[in-house]
Amino acid sequence: LHKKESAAIGGEQLIKTYLEQLMILLVRRITEKKDISVFHSKESMENFLVGSMKNFIENKTNGVFRVSELCNEIGYSKSYLSRLFHEQTGETIAAYANKIKIKTAKRLICEGALNFTQISDLLTFDNPQYFCRVFKRITGMTPT
Repeated sequence: LHKKESAAIGGEQLIKTYLEQLMILLVRRITEKKDISVFHSKESMENFLVGSMKNFIENKTNGVFRVSELCNEIGYSKSYLSRLFHEQTGETIAAYANKIKIKTAKRLICEGALNFTQISDLLTFDNPQYFCRVFKRITGMTPT
């Protein structure tokens, strides 16, 4: 094979990357028997991954969230997912998780059925004081 002189820089690497992605998706589909889409572009794959990360985080609002669990669930490395999430959203995975927890906390506070300690426990903050600090950092006001 002869490389064209007018070939775009990085074209060979893109082809290799897309072929690797296709192979991984096909192997996963065979082993897990799940319906997995083949992405037509890097952007569509990245958007899908970030959406999957957000869904995972939102479903873990009332539980202990670990980035390692997220990585295992999605099947990519921590460094890649962290970088991708930050590039797409402008915030870290942990900051997004805290933002979602505080959104839930605001709803619980408005409902009035639980006190701050119970809300802190439900949302798995280490202690009520840390919950109050995170709440104030994100909302600009205390939970009271």
